[in-house]
Amino acid sequence: MAWDHAVALEDARYARDRRIQKRRTNAGTRPTPWHQIGAELVANGRPKYSTPDLQDAVNRLPIEDHPDAPAPAEQAKVSGSWQQGWAEEFPGEPWPGADEAKRRIREKNLPKPAGAA
Repeated sequence: MAWDHAVALEDARYARDRRIQKRRTNAGTRPTPWHQIGAELVANGRPKYSTPDLQDAVNRLPIEDHPDAPAPAEQAKVSGSWQQGWAEEFPGEPWPGADEAKRRIREKNLPKPAGAA
């Protein structure tokens, strides 16, 4: 992937990592504000970027690089196990997609709440 954004790739990654980190406030936990992230970059000797440019650069980063993204091989393994479970639980039905399959398999296997018809 060729990075052709006004914000340097390492600065965009730094901004994403700082944005993921939550900070405590009286109203709960909040992401670090963009203007604070921009000020930290400048304090570290990096160029000053506008907030919209910084946000756009973070949004253009590949999702595979995100710290919470599953590894592709791991994701394929998990998806394959759900497809196998679907075939066992609902023989003959086509694969509806991961989200719907998970919902229906869990719904089928979880006990019904007391008083439910």
